[in-house]
Amino acid sequence: MNKQSDILFLKEKANRQSGQSDDLQTSYAADISFKRILKIDPKSPNTYYALGNLSLDQENYSQAEKFFRKAAILNPSFTDIYHNWGICLAKQNVYDEAARLFKKAIDLDSNDALTLCMLGNVFSEQGLHNEALETYEKVLAMDPTFSEMHVNYGQTLCEVGDYGKAIEQYQKAIAKNPHNLYIKNEMGLCFLVQQRYEEAIDCFKTVIDHNEAIDLEWINWSMALWQQDKKEEAMEIFKKGEEFIYQADDPNDAKQETIEIYRYNLLSFQRNAKQISEKGKKAGVLKTIESIKFILDLLENKRDE
Repeated sequence: MNKQSDILFLKEKANRQSGQSDDLQTSYAADISFKRILKIDPKSPNTYYALGNLSLDQENYSQAEKFFRKAAILNPSFTDIYHNWGICLAKQNVYDEAARLFKKAIDLDSNDALTLCMLGNVFSEQGLHNEALETYEKVLAMDPTFSEMHVNYGQTLCEVGDYGKAIEQYQKAIAKNPHNLYIKNEMGLCFLVQQRYEEAIDCFKTVIDHNEAIDLEWINWSMALWQQDKKEEAMEIFKKGEEFIYQADDPNDAKQETIEIYRYNLLSFQRNAKQISEKGKKAGVLKTIESIKFILDLLENKRDE
């Protein structure tokens, strides 16, 4: 074979192998095939990009960066390089540099909704919530059907304490993906903070109807009852959730995991409470904080039932 046909053969083989990169052995074979291409054509940006993606899939981030950097040098206008390179850095929590790369990709393709979404996620991780919200709004203006974007937008609205608007975004996401139980749970917590208890309980019950063994939904339901001073009923529902914790393969691990989730929720709501100045809106957050403390006391055996 001549040089060009060698390259085409190896590319076809490598692309076929990289498409099965979940298989470690096949991924390794793809890596070898791409590197053989580089021996024939050492200035192929597509090959360095493909090697970067393989390294990214294998969570070998330092190697992935080297390949993406080389690809970008060889073809500075290759938009996808900056997108995936940015993902590589975001996975390592190097958010400033990830944002720079996402912005570079967007400069090359201003209609790239997916990269704009990733930029918004990085802003959110950095606590730059206003910038994140503005970015998500741009994405939804480009593609109103982007259901994941409604979820991210809703989560960031929660971070700034705007639970009413967050519910609107979650409702739009559920309209596009009615079987997403995670969104139902998140929306239930928003209803809880707004003291819309029947709607909150309805969300938690919907998740339980699909999988009754999710202890968090029973416990969230008990919080909604506790906030209405229905203490006995709240304890009954809490105990049902606790039963599923003890049915886990490792009950101690399961219980600790549940405790960590509510500790995280507590810190999140405490942070949000500081950002809300309107007394009426703050009341629901403060009540939710107290109910989480009650749940944590029960889980950590600090309170008599």
